[in-house]
Amino acid sequence: MNDVLLEPAERDRLKLRSAIAEVTLQMSTLSIQAEGLSHQGQAGILASSWSRLVPLIEPEPEPERRGCPHCQRRIMLHATRCMYCLEKSLPPGAEP
Repeated sequence: MNDVLLEPAERDRLKLRSAIAEVTLQMSTLSIQAEGLSHQGQAGILASSWSRLVPLIEPEPEPERRGCPHCQRRIMLHATRCMYCLEKSLPPGAEP
């Protein structure tokens, strides 16, 4: 398949599918290769496949949160209303 003709999002999905297939294949062949490789060798093969997969599925960083001034549950840093108690809340730096 010619990657140049694909949209960037589809290119990323293709890379992800390829990496998942590689990890799946490596995991399924580990038991077959067990006779010829040490545990370190097996782990190295799997770790190599995994290191290719992780950057493709790594989620965005967790958003910053703060405590609701009313119920103390964790809400988004710039939220103007608590999603738990529904009380209004001023984000940090907002004028009262």
